[in-house]
Amino acid sequence: MIRDRIKRGKEIRHTLYAGLFFLSGVVLVTLMLLTVADVAGRYIFNHPIRGNIEISMQMMAYVTLPGLAYTLIKGIHVRVSLVLERLPQKVRIEAEVLADIMGLFLCGLLTWGSWVQFWDSWIVWEFMPAAVRIPWWPAKLVMPVGFCLMAVEFGTSFFGHLVQLRRKG
Repeated sequence: MIRDRIKRGKEIRHTLYAGLFFLSGVVLVTLMLLTVADVAGRYIFNHPIRGNIEISMQMMAYVTLPGLAYTLIKGIHVRVSLVLERLPQKVRIEAEVLADIMGLFLCGLLTWGSWVQFWDSWIVWEFMPAAVRIPWWPAKLVMPVGFCLMAVEFGTSFFGHLVQLRRKG
């Protein structure tokens, strides 16, 4: 029963993260089309898109941050495995536990710090200094969400590795 709940929870998280990863892809394609339209407008019609650079800057947050947790749950997050693969299995799992603790701590700090940045931007309704009025808070919102989801994945990975250690011990 507990294993079924754990499996179901992982399936739900995987579906959520895959959807966010897909959203990142859609934003990336939109960013590419916006850049092509801006270049075409600039050189063909002598009329670029106003605020394109600022809009592109905000879109980059949506390209990178929502997909972080997905890379972690799929096991494709950046890691240095050259030494790790040569260690005995128990030591490897202990190293994974340490990495999970550090990742959870770092993502927790990043979640908290980016939430403060978002909240301050939301309260004052901050706008980018640009040719057009573009609010800052939508780009700042994706940061705490992305880092929080990644912290959740580090936490579940931590508990999973603890269970593996208990079985090996």
